[in-house]
Amino acid sequence: MIKIIYKYFESKHRRYLHSLEGKKFINQFNLHCILFRKKGRFAYKDNKYIVTNTLGLVWKFVGVAEGIYCYKDSLETRKKKIYEKYLLENINFSNDDIVIDCGAHAGDFYLGISDLDLNYYGFSRRKKYIYALKIT
Repeated sequence: MIKIIYKYFESKHRRYLHSLEGKKFINQFNLHCILFRKKGRFAYKDNKYIVTNTLGLVWKFVGVAEGIYCYKDSLETRKKKIYEKYLLENINFSNDDIVIDCGAHAGDFYLGISDLDLNYYGFSRRKKYIYALKIT
């Protein structure tokens, strides 16, 4: 019964987060992660959302929904999921290979290959994501 109540409140609070922006979103999101034992943490600087991480990357994103969906479990977890989802362990990359990511969204695919010495080029048609690629 407690698990059901826990999931109910987590779901309600996550929906509430979608209605927020800026520092208010950041504060509530970080509180959400603490209360519901998620690893993700965000910061807000110069009107940009930043995912705090231990990878040494300055990772920014443009939309609240994107942040909640993609990074709530941490940038490190997102990187691992990308690596597994795209079966990157089955590809033999060589140093200086060129990777072209069409429909790059915010460049998350780069997370999966960021440990490799590759030349990454991400492209997107949507202005929102072109901006996200530039700031990341």
